[in-house]
Amino acid sequence: MDPQGEPFTDPAPPKYSYPSRPVGDHVLNRARGGPDTEANIDIKTWEANSRKAGFEGNYTRDLERYMEQGLTREQAQYVLQDEANFIVRDVHPRPVDPFLLDELPNQSVAPSLVCE
Repeated sequence: MDPQGEPFTDPAPPKYSYPSRPVGDHVLNRARGGPDTEANIDIKTWEANSRKAGFEGNYTRDLERYMEQGLTREQAQYVLQDEANFIVRDVHPRPVDPFLLDELPNQSVAPSLVCE
């Protein structure tokens, strides 16, 4: 967002037509025991839900690898607890090339917003 609170135009919009389509996302995915209840469903964009699914798959693989190395499931879950919390709580925004941000127009700042 610019200092005036207006959103910038995306400098690299996706090339497909449905990234903003709303879908029901399981906050705690079913593979980790998340129920099919209204309290466990959160509406996200298709794009954010797809990115979250990738993190969930990596979490499952990491959990299995730790268990293959001798940890119990509970120990592996303890090691990965911060990753699990990130998956549930983060908004999973689309990455943007920082160099493309330099192409956005400069924004003037209202004098009332300048700290002196």
